[in-house]
Parts: sequence; C-alpha cells; structure tokens
Amino acid sequence: MHSMFIGYLVVAAIIVKTSLMGLGGMSLAIASVAYLLNRLWMRSRARPFRGKQVSNQAQTSVLGSKFAQLCLTAALLHLAVYLGLVVKLLMMDGLEDIPAFLLSHLVLHHVLCALIGGIVTLMAIRLYLARREPPSLPRIG
Repeated sequence: MHSMFIGYLVVAAIIVKTSLMGLGGMSLAIASVAYLLNRLWMRSRARPFRGKQVSNQAQTSVLGSKFAQLCLTAALLHLAVYLGLVVKLLMMDGLEDIPAFLLSHLVLHHVLCALIGGIVTLMAIRLYLARREPPSLPRIG
C-alpha cells in the first residue's frame, strides 16, 4: 500500500507540473489514464479480507477514491478550459480577430491551467492527510 500511495503522489505532482507549464492536453491525458488505471486496480482489489487487513483495505479504498476524485477533477477542469477555447474560437467574426484570439488564449489558458494546478495541489495535500492515521489514545481503566 505504501508504494501505491507514493505512486498517487507522483502522478498528482506530474499533473500539477504539466498544468503549471500550460500543457493542458498532456495533463488531461495523464489524469484520464491515471483515473482509468486506478479504477481497474481498485476493482481487482475488491475482495474480502480478514482481520487486520480489513483496516488496510478500508484505508486503501479511501485513498483510491480520493485519488480518483483528484484525477477526475483535473480532467474535467481541463476539458472545461478547452470547451471555452472552442466556444471562443466559434465566436470569431473574421481574420482580423485571430491575433486577439491567440493573445487572449495564451494569457487565459495559462492563468486557468495555473488555477487548476493549485486546485490539484490542494487535493493532493488532502490525499496526503487522509493517509495519516489518527493517533490512538491509551485506554484508561
């Protein structure tokens, strides 16, 4: 489980980095593939365990669902940015609008990708905090 958690954080860091670089298409592809692979892995692990392994399976399930939410959020936000780009492209009146379209796309795209990177970073922090087990209190009496 420990190696899977590190994999979750590495993929989240890659999604954040590609988003911050303005590579929305690559971030979209990475998030989509990671989501699908995580879903396949979670389905293969959905078998009953006994004893102490039940708590490990529950924690793995929580981490897997939080990672799936992270990937799905990143993919959907990048899709929304590209949908906005297409809508803006369809609203052009003529060739004289192309320079303004390119300039506004560059600025707006990088700002939105940076915002998506920030959101994914906060979700990765939430994923990290979900892994930490609450401290056990000693029993009195």
